[in-house]
Amino acid sequence: MVSDIFFANSVAQDLNNVFDNIQNIETQMATGLAVNQPSDNPAAWGEAQILALDDSALSNDGTLAGAALNLLQAAGSALQQASQALEQAISVATEGSNGTLSTSDLSSLASTAQGLLTQLVSAANFQYDGASEFAGTA
Repeated sequence: MVSDIFFANSVAQDLNNVFDNIQNIETQMATGLAVNQPSDNPAAWGEAQILALDDSALSNDGTLAGAALNLLQAAGSALQQASQALEQAISVATEGSNGTLSTSDLSSLASTAQGLLTQLVSAANFQYDGASEFAGTA
């Protein structure tokens, strides 16, 4: 009689375990995940949490790298404009230094040089997202 009670308890426990396993399998099938909660597999759960954090950090790093690349491309464009203005200024200065130009020609070169200076100041005052990048006139 006592053995019947132990046997019945053992069968009941086994049935509960089978029922829990079936529920776990159904959850895994429904979600497509082998681990749905920490108690399913604590080690795998912890590793999944670490991997999720790493994924988030990498995504953030990618976003920051993209923003930095955009800034560098915009700054490179501003520097290229400044370089072109300087090359033109050298050409204007060389042309004006030959000593054979008339006053009106020199006046025209001075106007061109003033325009180039304006371009250089504009490039020096380059801003990206509202922040001065080269300090400009500051």
